[in-house]
Amino acid sequence: VVKTRLQTDPSMDELGFRSGLRRIYRDEGAKGLMVGAGSTAIGFTIQGAVKYGSYEFLKGLLFPVLPESKMAVWLLAGCFSEMLGTTLLCPLEATRIRLVADPSFGSGVRDAFPKLVRQRGWGIFAGLPAILSKHVPGNMAQLASYELATALGYSLALSLGVLGGSSTAVWISVGAALVAAICSSLASQPGDTVLSEMYKDGDSIKKSWWATVISLRREDWWRGTNTRLLHVVAIVATQLIIYDFVNVLVGLGATGAL
Repeated sequence: VVKTRLQTDPSMDELGFRSGLRRIYRDEGAKGLMVGAGSTAIGFTIQGAVKYGSYEFLKGLLFPVLPESKMAVWLLAGCFSEMLGTTLLCPLEATRIRLVADPSFGSGVRDAFPKLVRQRGWGIFAGLPAILSKHVPGNMAQLASYELATALGYSLALSLGVLGGSSTAVWISVGAALVAAICSSLASQPGDTVLSEMYKDGDSIKKSWWATVISLRREDWWRGTNTRLLHVVAIVATQLIIYDFVNVLVGLGATGAL
């Protein structure tokens, strides 16, 4: 909520995370900080399930084609899996941004989502190029860095003679998830700025993706980065830890394990 308001509310241009948080809490109370929570929970649950499932499937298809380039496989699988997951996420992300930018639009996802669909129809996907420009680079950075960080973690644990315990695997998974989440947040920041800018005005998107890109000032691109790190790291790190746990549960093995 705070990072989206920092990006979309001109009156908060000069505020940082703490001052922005205090402003919203003062004006709207704790309820104002929970706007869009339903859209976030539902959207990222669907997106995460589709993304990580298709990522594993695509890795299996691509490794025989590119056996000598793990990084290329990770990046390509991350790209295509995110395109699928993001297409499903797009309507709910549009609802979240609309609610945060204009809390009077609805009381929550259950009434705001149908209202937005009625108003825009298929136009609810108008922000798909922007959301893809946000999520695809973020997911490619996330999954490639997670694969690399876990592999390095297990290699280091082996060289130190501490590999073998379940606690070691947990620490490697959590540490790599945090690193990957930070990489994902930074890689997706420019796209997130464009997306928030496109949805900030009125009941429809006023400018195209490209028109929005060229209208942004240099300082706009990284506004809210520190605030957004908290948001993205919490979501992405949690998703990756669950992803690794499910991999082990279904017999695929921990990511990066030797």
